Amino acid sequence: SNAMPEKTEITQETTLRDFLNVIFRRKWIIVSVVALATVTVFYLNARKPAFWESTSRLLVQRGERNDVFSGHVRYLSWQEEVSSQIEVILSESVFKGAKQVFADSVAASGLPDVWKFQPGRVRAKVVGESNVFTISYVDLDPQVARIGCQAMTVSFQDYYRERKALPALEDFFVSQIDDVREELEFWQIKRNEFLNEEKFYGMAEENYYLLQQIGSMERELITVESEISIQMGRVDNLAELRKKSGEELETELAMRFSKHYMQREIIQRIKINLQSLNMENEKLLQKYTEKHPEVMSVQQQIREARKDLEIEIENAYQIETQELQAMSAKRESLSRKISETRSRLDALPDKDRELRKFDITIENLKSKYELLLKRQSESDIALAGQSTWEVTILSQASPPYSKKTSDYVRLALGPLLSIVVAFGLAFFFESLDHSVKNMSEAEEHLDLPVLATISEMRDRP
Repeated sequence: SNAMPEKTEITQETTLRDFLNVIFRRKWIIVSVVALATVTVFYLNARKPAFWESTSRLLVQRGERNDVFSGHVRYLSWQEEVSSQIEVILSESVFKGAKQVFADSVAASGLPDVWKFQPGRVRAKVVGESNVFTISYVDLDPQVARIGCQAMTVSFQDYYRERKALPALEDFFVSQIDDVREELEFWQIKRNEFLNEEKFYGMAEENYYLLQQIGSMERELITVESEISIQMGRVDNLAELRKKSGEELETELAMRFSKHYMQREIIQRIKINLQSLNMENEKLLQKYTEKHPEVMSVQQQIREARKDLEIEIENAYQIETQELQAMSAKRESLSRKISETRSRLDALPDKDRELRKFDITIENLKSKYELLLKRQSESDIALAGQSTWEVTILSQASPPYSKKTSDYVRLALGPLLSIVVAFGLAFFFESLDHSVKNMSEAEEHLDLPVLATISEMRDRP
């Protein structure tokens, strides 16, 4: 028949050889991508700054005492203890103390004050299943890393000593006892000052004392008033005598004899002298007239003696008047004292209440003082031989060591992933190239089978 022959469909599967041909044809793309990725990864790793880390180790003793005077100690589970201690290390309270220690250490080391404590650079972990904890501090500067680790170690130890350890009972009791003793001495001094200022020695004693004092002063007042009455009589007599003079005064003294002022020695001498002169004057008048020189001389002496007598009477009057005034002043003083003493007697209940306040305060302080001494003795006995909570530093902040460790997995992943990308790019560019490069593409475009191939001939030397 004249029918046309059917077109034979030629199919050629892609072989490994074709795959390798693509790789070899696009080898520069693959090499370039892999090389660029590898160089970039190693460059970035080289540019990564080196961090320094310093670490210390601490031993934390476990156990919590329920109260000061009890020997029973309660223990937490290991998991609870570890979690609690890690949280305490990374707490704001410990960081606050570490910041202060860090600042002091930086200043002492002469480092720039721009260095600040960074809580985010602190690391804490437990060693195995023990009570040993490590504290680390990471920083770009090795010296700062060590200072930061030491600051955290000291701060945690101080915090643990203050918060977890038993209180310093000895210092507590000594301080409390001293305070109570000082307060007791203060109130005792105040009580004595009150007694001295108010002249108060107790209700019964003060009442008896004041009554006795009032009775004594009243008796003395009666005596003084009696003396004043007598003294007033003397002053009145002298007042009448000082109105007289000459012979009248001499006669009055002879008629009104008063022992009190007449016993004065000088007046006695004047009286005796006047008697003698009067007797001599009478004898001379029996012989001579009044114009005789001897008579006139004796009479002149009599006048002078009488004048001296007037002067002495005046002096006696002044003295007796002053004595009367002194007695009156004494009477007024006694009356005032009696009135004041009666006022004090009336005020005794108020003073007694005030004194009782002092006594109650002093008794309370004495009881508190004795109780503190007793508690101090009990606490010493209860705490004898008991261990206390403690943080022991097993090793101080270690010399800084570099934390720049190469991540070989990441370094390897970079080139490996770049190979995949390079292959993808190679095949992408291969798909854009429409030239006939192999037997499969020739058969595909010509629809004819390839019967034979001639290998590429290269010139040989």
